[in-house]
Amino acid sequence: MTKRVFLILAFLFFIVFAAFSQTRVMPVPSYRYISFDTFKIHSPSLGFTLIQTDPEQSDKFFTSTISYTSHIATEIDNEYPDLYHSAIFSFRKIDGRHNISGNFNAFTDEPLYGGTRTFTSMFGYTTQIIKREHFSMGLGGSIMIMHMGPTVGDGVPWMVWPMPMFNFVWEYDWFTCTIIPGARITVGPKYPLTLVLRFHTILEYDGSLWYRIFKDGDYNSELAGFGAGFKRDLTRMMISDGGRYGIDHYAIYGSIRLFRLIELNGGWNFNGREKYNKLEIADMFRMFGYSANRGYKENVGNGYYVSLSVRRTR
Repeated sequence: MTKRVFLILAFLFFIVFAAFSQTRVMPVPSYRYISFDTFKIHSPSLGFTLIQTDPEQSDKFFTSTISYTSHIATEIDNEYPDLYHSAIFSFRKIDGRHNISGNFNAFTDEPLYGGTRTFTSMFGYTTQIIKREHFSMGLGGSIMIMHMGPTVGDGVPWMVWPMPMFNFVWEYDWFTCTIIPGARITVGPKYPLTLVLRFHTILEYDGSLWYRIFKDGDYNSELAGFGAGFKRDLTRMMISDGGRYGIDHYAIYGSIRLFRLIELNGGWNFNGREKYNKLEIADMFRMFGYSANRGYKENVGNGYYVSLSVRRTR
């Protein structure tokens, strides 16, 4: 079975499931182009999000997303592959205090076909042990499926890693903060002028200032939004030979949103750096980030990026 057939069958299963479960289906296509002095990457993407809600029970919610992206590199160094694949499946179900979530992620030159190093997966559960008007806290645990390097027996990789899970949420009319881990802080979430700070990892963050136009003053009915921001971004790829290839860069950007549905982004990239290194057990707790300067090659230059996407509304 080819990769293309596998992806087509996965999308068909997703759509059929939605039809029989009376779940809304939302396509989430996107396109991104990123440029540096030494290479360019085109990233077309196709995906679907399923959303199931009950207007009479706001504490019950289900969503699931499946997407596939091709990352086509041009003018890249010949020692690296010029085609990468990003496949994502995730789901989340909230029922009162209970939260069940899971995901499968592959960002590599050969997803699945390249072996156990080319994907990660997670299944987890949390329960809200504190639920107040403005604050809630959840605790739980998860099972991570990933090849981090250590082996057992005759070189068989150790794949199962138990991990704790927690989240903290503060919600006010003028301020919200979510720590899941990672963090998202919003100042003025219900006002036209809004400041958003996001910290994905220690080395990956984003800060932006937005002016938003609402219908009848209702922040849930955003007609348009205009933002500008600064970020440090990490583009990561697992390579089937057991290593990781990544690009670390900064960007100043602008964004336009229309009807909480379409988002157009563009900006200037600078101080881009390449890195390639083998996976080691010492990297276990840095799986989704890189140490500050270890293993980087020379600067890959400056450039720009543009992207157009359909937004997930929840």
